[in-house]
This record gives sequence, C-alpha cells and structure tokens, in this order.
Amino acid sequence: MYDRRLTDVIIEDNSYSCGSEIGDKVNYWWNQNIVHGFSVGKNGNSRFIDWEVFPSKELGMEVHVEGELKVEQTNTLDITVEPPPRPGYWDGKNYIPEEEVYVL
Repeated sequence: MYDRRLTDVIIEDNSYSCGSEIGDKVNYWWNQNIVHGFSVGKNGNSRFIDWEVFPSKELGMEVHVEGELKVEQTNTLDITVEPPPRPGYWDGKNYIPEEEVYVL
C-alpha cells in the first residue's frame, strides 16, 4: 500500500493529481517544512494542520449536548454535519479518497 497525494502537486514540470499514489520509486527530494503557529497531527497524521471549526449555519454542523457540561461528568455529544462527507471515488486513473470529519 502506497501513500496518496492529498493535493495537486507540480514538481519540476511534472504534475501529479490529488489522490494519486506516490509509489515506491520516489524520484524527488523530500524537504521537511516545520509549521509554525499551528498544532499538527492531532488526528494521527502529522500532514494535517489542526484547525478549530465552530458550529454555524454556514458550515452545516449541529452539536447537541445531553445535559449540562460539568467537570468529571460523562456527557453525550451528538454532532451532525450537513451535507455529510463525500465518499471516495475514481476520477479516471486517480482515486479521490473519502472526505473525513474529525472532532477533537
């Protein structure tokens, strides 16, 4: 199983589509860029920037809390996203992975 590109990329006049496989014969230099001012990787993948998203009518996210939030008390949160994340699909020879929503 190979890694997949998360965005469209152009490297030395070669273009690679989002979702395409990187493969085992990588023909480019990988330079690590440290991100400053944002936390990264809370979803388990350090390639993602953690960004707070607040519920709003524009985003189509609803959060319902069962009971009152209190310290050291278990509560149930029901979170819905509308429209729901799109499933993965093939675009020609490129696979576009399914959208994922993380609640941290």
